[in-house]
Amino acid sequence: MRTSILGIVGLAVVAVAAGGCGQGPSTYPVEGHLIVGDQLAGNASVAFHRLPRRGAAAVPGAAGYCPVGVSEPDGSFHLTTLRPDDGAPEGEYAVTVIWPKDLAGIDECECPDPAQHDRLRGEYANPQTTPLRASVRKKGNIVNLVVMEGDGRPVSSFPPRPPL
Repeated sequence: MRTSILGIVGLAVVAVAAGGCGQGPSTYPVEGHLIVGDQLAGNASVAFHRLPRRGAAAVPGAAGYCPVGVSEPDGSFHLTTLRPDDGAPEGEYAVTVIWPKDLAGIDECECPDPAQHDRLRGEYANPQTTPLRASVRKKGNIVNLVVMEGDGRPVSSFPPRPPL
């Protein structure tokens, strides 16, 4: 009987552990372009930070997932959450952008203040203060970000959210 109880407890532990090792959230492809002033911005880091419900401040790394991408020389980017180019979970996001001054880029994890290397002077680097917003839906996620380099104000993030 003792072996049976240990076996049942062992199976329960394995079942709970396996349940916690899921595939992660469902993600939906997200692509777009980053345009700074009148030029396509390559080698910029773009990150989507999940917003809580109804106008509250951004929650950095909400639920442990922060979809990210790096813009290509033509300004295009694709987001990655769990696997390359898989997109982002459905929801509303604050969008941060850091455009390094040199082509080598920076390691945001190693640099205590990545905004000091940012051509945009950190205007879009903080998820709490960035004016850029995006919506991710189950399909049709094209997010074009247009920002001004000089005064740090966004021109737009378009297109607007598609009707449901």
